Amino acid sequence: MNGKFSILLVRLAILASAFVLAIATVSVAQTEAASNDAESELVSFATGILSTIRSAEAAYYAHNGCYANFVTLTKDGYLNEWFASGEFDREGVKITLDVPSEDKQYFYARADIEGLMGWIELYEPGEITNYINDRAAVTYDYMSTIRSAEAAYYAKNGNYADFAVLTKDGYLSEQFASGVFDHKGIKITIEVAGEDKQAFAVHAEADGEYGYMELSENGWINDCMSDPGYIVEGALSSVRAAEAAFYAANGHYGDFTELAAGGFLDSRFESGTFAHKGVTITFAISVDGQSYKATANSEDLFDCTTLDETGEMTVTIIDLERFAKAILSTVRSAEAAYYAANGNYGFLEELAGANYLDERFASGVFNDSGVEVTLKTSMDGQEFRAVAIIAELGIEITLDQTGEIK
Repeated sequence: MNGKFSILLVRLAILASAFVLAIATVSVAQTEAASNDAESELVSFATGILSTIRSAEAAYYAHNGCYANFVTLTKDGYLNEWFASGEFDREGVKITLDVPSEDKQYFYARADIEGLMGWIELYEPGEITNYINDRAAVTYDYMSTIRSAEAAYYAKNGNYADFAVLTKDGYLSEQFASGVFDHKGIKITIEVAGEDKQAFAVHAEADGEYGYMELSENGWINDCMSDPGYIVEGALSSVRAAEAAFYAANGHYGDFTELAAGGFLDSRFESGTFAHKGVTITFAISVDGQSYKATANSEDLFDCTTLDETGEMTVTIIDLERFAKAILSTVRSAEAAYYAANGNYGFLEELAGANYLDERFASGVFNDSGVEVTLKTSMDGQEFRAVAIIAELGIEITLDQTGEIK
């Protein structure tokens, strides 16, 4: 009897443990669900406040011909007292508003939510974009924080420092203390060059994102993580590797659905078409599975890229005018950054030498795919004029220091 009773007690203990584990599992699931619900509510709340700001700015503009900050919008009755201090800060949501130009024809509002990575933003045209938990956007935010920390440290010490020193001296948070930032799928490293520490290079990568971000002492954040060109190249490289592995295992190529189901590609491919941040990749495969073709397009690109079973990527320019304007837009951003650092505009070769432009501009003349770009500056460096010539179309497009491309 004692032996049977002991066995019974053991069985009851096992059942009790299983019951406790089940209750704990349900409790965790309920906690996660509640957390997701709370996050969703905060995002909805922040989006609703941004919608209110959008309506207020539209009404103010219709009456005054310009936009205004929170203080003015509140004083004139377009917003309530929540905004009177010049900043909205309620229920874990903080929203700032910037009206940067003298003529007040533009505004930018940003909502940050306590405990969540990323933000939600509203631009002057009225579009609200949600970057909550967007690793590329969050990475850019961290890079901006590093840039500010290095600038402040340099102003005080006359040299740059690595993450460990910046953390120890209070310029960065404890997440950087080890010397490498590695948090929630984002990894950022830094190198400080030379004995005099007058230069540094920061490199960032993020899980699920193609490309990378870089930052140097010139303050320029090179965002290749959100660049559609890098997304196309990265995604097609993933397809190429996946197809090679699938073929080695099965003797034929597979479509995106098969590759995703077999773990060769991630869930973004499982529908049969890849769609990510404006980049779309379609796929076609032969009946016998011995050849395939993946075609990548983007609403922001002027070309399309194809990949086939040979492993070669082929780029075809499909809109030369858009290509030329995109190149001039790149020059515009580079000139703005160069001017901020030097107090004057630079030639193309100077911009390339300072890493504001890539090596295609290093000779002083950009020439690619039938588009030629040249640039001249005034004697005092306070004005510039860039010209893009498309000989095939007989088109000339210009850019000057006003920023207007025409």
